[in-house]
Amino acid sequence: MDIIDAEFERTCSLLAELFDGEMSERRPRMAKTLDIREAPLKVLHQRQIVLLRKWRELLSAGHQHDADSLLPDLLLSINAIASGLRTTG
Repeated sequence: MDIIDAEFERTCSLLAELFDGEMSERRPRMAKTLDIREAPLKVLHQRQIVLLRKWRELLSAGHQHDADSLLPDLLLSINAIASGLRTTG
């Protein structure tokens, strides 16, 4: 996780340098919109993590049918996050 965090910070820094400023300065309305969405999206991400863990545990235990029954919820979580981000995911 430390490597991912460091790479994220490096990328943000390079993008700010490339575009002459932070996104929040260049696109304040977009930054505010993203800030508003952050808390609800965090809940969705946590729910998705729980579903993925359960799905993987079921697969590891050889319970394919039970794992398959979680797929609609997993797909719904993907769609919900994509909608919250306003992207196709």
